Amino acid sequence: MKKNQQDAVTNYFERFQFPGGITLYPLGYLKALPALRTTSSKHGGTIQSKQFGPIPFESRREKQEIYRIMKILAANDVRTQVLELVTPSGKRFYPDIMAQLGDGSIVIVEVKHILDFLWDEVIEKYQTLLAYCADRGYGMAMLDGRWRDFTYVLEGGTIHFQAVIEWFETVIAKKGTFTMKDLRQKFKEEKYWPTLVSYCLMNQYHSHHSFRDPRWEIAVTRSS
Repeated sequence: MKKNQQDAVTNYFERFQFPGGITLYPLGYLKALPALRTTSSKHGGTIQSKQFGPIPFESRREKQEIYRIMKILAANDVRTQVLELVTPSGKRFYPDIMAQLGDGSIVIVEVKHILDFLWDEVIEKYQTLLAYCADRGYGMAMLDGRWRDFTYVLEGGTIHFQAVIEWFETVIAKKGTFTMKDLRQKFKEEKYWPTLVSYCLMNQYHSHHSFRDPRWEIAVTRSS
């Protein structure tokens, strides 16, 4: 394998956590898992794979991660919507992608827009998936479709614009909260948003609803 190819594999694989260590399963382990729900999205579709058959996806970001798992990690099998989990608050969700790699290891990917990393429902899904994988020796990652994983963002890896932090602290000092409308009015370019997400997560600010609500009035407040 060429160095740039090896670097890509290493870089991508490092996005995954194996909280319970790595357990190797017999190849073909995922073959018996049927899809548990039908994907339905105006941004979805199906990848036609000679190796795996049709692979449905619900978003452009999800499609990108499927291709990365197939090409960069050279997956032995890829499935979507084949796992149902329940969070402590009773929310059911279906992790987007489950794949088996050539060595027999299993990885699960949940794909979310980076702004939704602040949604407490998404944070709970992340924690539920982490615990599920720890019990089974699976790997997991919550990714935003642009090589950024939840843990990297949580640890401040996307803080690049001090002006965003200064603005955030000013707004919080005045109002105690801020909304997506505030953010879009001040920083319209998406390149600024990851800084805000990292800073909020590090300081325990979150939202009770999806940040992509078209009303843009979703508030972000500090956890009690």
